[in-house]
Amino acid sequence: MCPHGAGFSEEVQLKETFTTFEQLKKAGKVRFLGVSSHNDPAGVLRAARETGHYEVAMVAFNVINGGYMEREIELAKESGASKKCKELPGNMKAPVKAYLWALQNPNLSAVISNLWDEQNLNDNLSVAGKKLRLQPG
Repeated sequence: MCPHGAGFSEEVQLKETFTTFEQLKKAGKVRFLGVSSHNDPAGVLRAARETGHYEVAMVAFNVINGGYMEREIELAKESGASKKCKELPGNMKAPVKAYLWALQNPNLSAVISNLWDEQNLNDNLSVAGKKLRLQPG
C-alpha cells in the first residue's frame, strides 16, 4: 500500500512512486501496487484508478459513506482493479450488521472488519454465508 493512508488524490499521482514501484517489481521485491485511504476514499480511489497503475485498493467503505463510494467501487472493479440496506435483519451488534452489509456488495473482493479479539472474530463468522435483501437507498 503506497501510499498507506492517502488523505488526498494528489498523493496517488506521484510519478516517482510508479517509477520506483516498477524497479522494485522487476527486482522481484513487490508484486502489486496498492493504496489505502480513510480520508476522502472516493476521491483517492478515483485518482488511483485514473492513473492506471494501482492494482489494489483498501478504502473506507461503510453504511455511512456507501452512497458516495458505490460508483467509484464499481468503476474500480470495471477497470480491473449502491445498494443500501434499508433494514438489517436480526438482533446483531452494529459492527456485525455493517460487516454483513459490506459482504453483499458484488464489486468488493474482500472485506476487513473489527477483529480486535476472538469475540469479534466469532461475531463475524456468525454471518458467514448469510444474504441480505438489499434495496436501493
